[in-house]
Amino acid sequence: MKARDKPRERGGWGGEGKACPEQSEGSPPPRWAVMLLSLLVCTGLKAKPPSEWQRLKTIIADDPLQKKAIQDIVDYWETHNTIPPPPLREKEKSKAAKVIPPPKQKGPPPSDLMLVKTSQQYCETSNRDQWQAWVATLKGPLELYWRALVTRCSQSEKQAISLFQTALGPLMESKSLHAYSLVGHQLLVSMQRRNAMRKEAAATYLDLINQWERDSPRPQDMGLTLPEFMFRKIDDYLFAARYRTLVGDYRKARNLTEKALTIVDASRSSLTKTAKDREALIAFEAEALHILAHRIAVEKKQYKKAVAFAERGLAIAKLPQEWEERFLWFQGLYHYMDKNLSLAEKKWTALLAKTNSPNLLPKLYFWLARIAAERGDLREKETLLTNLEEKFPLDFYSIVAPELAGIRSQELWQKAYGDPKVLAMRLNASHDYDLAIMRSNPEISMALLRAEIFVAAEMFDWAEVAAEKLYSLMTRKFPVARHKDAFLYLSRLLYAAGRYRNAIHVSEMLNEVQSAFWRTSPEQLYIYFPSSYTDVFVESAKESSVDVDLLYAIARQESLFEKDAASYAGALGLMQLIPTTARDVAKETGLDSRLVERLFEPDVNLKLGSRYLKKLAANFSNNPPAVIAAYNAGEFAVDRWLTQRQHEDTLLWVELIPFEETRHYVSAAWRNMYVYKFLNAVNEKVVIKRSVDYIKNLPSDLPEGAKQ
Repeated sequence: MKARDKPRERGGWGGEGKACPEQSEGSPPPRWAVMLLSLLVCTGLKAKPPSEWQRLKTIIADDPLQKKAIQDIVDYWETHNTIPPPPLREKEKSKAAKVIPPPKQKGPPPSDLMLVKTSQQYCETSNRDQWQAWVATLKGPLELYWRALVTRCSQSEKQAISLFQTALGPLMESKSLHAYSLVGHQLLVSMQRRNAMRKEAAATYLDLINQWERDSPRPQDMGLTLPEFMFRKIDDYLFAARYRTLVGDYRKARNLTEKALTIVDASRSSLTKTAKDREALIAFEAEALHILAHRIAVEKKQYKKAVAFAERGLAIAKLPQEWEERFLWFQGLYHYMDKNLSLAEKKWTALLAKTNSPNLLPKLYFWLARIAAERGDLREKETLLTNLEEKFPLDFYSIVAPELAGIRSQELWQKAYGDPKVLAMRLNASHDYDLAIMRSNPEISMALLRAEIFVAAEMFDWAEVAAEKLYSLMTRKFPVARHKDAFLYLSRLLYAAGRYRNAIHVSEMLNEVQSAFWRTSPEQLYIYFPSSYTDVFVESAKESSVDVDLLYAIARQESLFEKDAASYAGALGLMQLIPTTARDVAKETGLDSRLVERLFEPDVNLKLGSRYLKKLAANFSNNPPAVIAAYNAGEFAVDRWLTQRQHEDTLLWVELIPFEETRHYVSAAWRNMYVYKFLNAVNEKVVIKRSVDYIKNLPSDLPEGAKQ
């Protein structure tokens, strides 16, 4: 079982008579981990043996470094008879409630007419009682609007949506409050989008545009500068156009896009005084032309029109490189869909020669290889695929796409890494890491010692905090290129502590500075594609008849196995479930709706998440990209894409997903599923070896049980 396989409760073990954990093969854990395990676990957590505590304190006193590392744990145990909760991480400290005074004047502050910042301050402050007198100055419709704002910033977005819908009618009826209605619509539609309420968002955008055109608001009415005001207006028109295409209203979508282009042109005379404003207008013009090509012409199968709109985009003066490359990529795609392979190849070859984009390069290598295969040039195909696999060995276009296109068997990329069982053995094998740089720096040495002790003692809440601190110090103080071995050890210690996000980042940094990193350290796949709570994943997959590798793939993409993960939209836990969705799943599958209150518990979260995936699989005929896309963007959007952007070629369907975030999400999660299926082909226990070079002269009078 891998590190952190078993669900755990914050704050320590709890209970009595728990057996000592099994030791890993090889060297024993650090002596202080042994001492702590002996005192806190092997004694059954029943009493405080005075002689053993005294011996521990005496040894600690002889070593200031180790004293600083664990004295706080010992003291807390003596007082509370349990392991203390870990200290707050920096990001948690930043979320702690502050003392923020209420506005001095009645009603909206002049610097925040729309009350958006003020409501956020209210949500963050610890002295809300002092605010009540000011809150009472918000009467009638404005008070309803305030309640919606406050509910929104407390992450109860579904409830906030309902409150905004209640407040908008009275706001629209009061001419003096039209600006609040406009901003209320903007906030409402942003929440609907985050909660995958696509059809509702499309309707709200129409209401929003109608308000722009009916009420003719002024910048000062909304507390905005002229550029902020105009950019918000253009953005609303473009988003409204995107969502009209989603519901199949192409005529209105085109009208809205052309209106946005008109506003952009009209704004150039007054909004080009700063480089920032000029760049924003260029980006809006490019986005409008991209909507005309990719959202409208493509869905109407008018590929030549799509190419022409992209050409107009390329003609924009001072077009940024990112947009130039984007238009060139899509021009090649439109030519390919129009079955004009020579023009597609020409566009993509030119782009390959000029881009350094890590997002574009894998696509270009793959699609050019596919064209070479289609025209029978097998040598060129192999050259392109070899380049792709060497430069981007873990990309979707290296692992998934070649097999789907029928131009490369997946056994070939698997062969490059070898037998997963051998990889597990390599990861378990003793390794002489060069940690001199880590041991020689007092601050880093202390952080390293803390992390190693807590990992060895399986005090994972503490281990996460300590490992995160070590990661911060190492990445700030030392270049990866000069200390590759130390950073390799850091990645594995982070993995063992459960800091998977940081472990993955360190792996990526090593790949950037070390040639053929994944070929020389193939066992690092287990670090880059972690798995935790294994028993719970397997049981949930079995219960719901969902592929366990799909569960792992989604959890890696959603939360990186952080059971306490919470998004701004209110998605919670390992599978990032929105409570409303979880409640619907519970109701549909006959589970207790009260389970929704326990979404931070891995077994509950996975039970509901796996059943939701089962429902999506049934709705979308077990089509992996459609199921994954629906998990990210919602069923309504995927239903529309399967109809409006239907294509017999699955890879082209993925490329045509109009939501960029969802397109990346699908390719990443699908890639994850392939890799997990490969790694899980053997049920091998993976144990991360820890450096023990500082353990010397273990005392002969260790407490009973510590010598095991």
